[in-house]
Amino acid sequence: MMLVVFFSTMVMIGMIPGEATALSARFGDKPLHVVAYAVITVLANKSLAGSRHARAITSVVLVGLLGLLDESIQHSLPYRNASLLDWCFDIGAAIAVSGFYWLRGSATHDHTRPETSHEKKNPQGCLSRGWTRHTLFTRYQGESERDAARGGQTTDSIRR
Repeated sequence: MMLVVFFSTMVMIGMIPGEATALSARFGDKPLHVVAYAVITVLANKSLAGSRHARAITSVVLVGLLGLLDESIQHSLPYRNASLLDWCFDIGAAIAVSGFYWLRGSATHDHTRPETSHEKKNPQGCLSRGWTRHTLFTRYQGESERDAARGGQTTDSIRR
């Protein structure tokens, strides 16, 4: 949702006559593109599920499409102009940010996002798949105590 809001706000500001020109004069056109599309890439990467590799590629493709849409809108406005070089800066920012996330994820062994129901974080903050024997024993023991308190009625949840 934040990605849609950010992109929409960016496009609407760019549609105000003279606003994009004033921002470009103050900060520079290319740095604005790099910062804006780096933020979009971060938002895309955080909102996507899947492996590091899939999120990185999908983020770059999404930024490429959004950059193309932005340049198409600029082309249709009489006081704006589209630029292939701007689009290249958009994609360059996406590749740099996605590469950073990919490499950072590789260092922390974070293979999937978001955490699925069968993945739990251990006390060190690392993802681990499945349940440990201790966790299973503790859960089973707790259910057995509850069953005894109910008068011997059993639950199916651990046996399934």
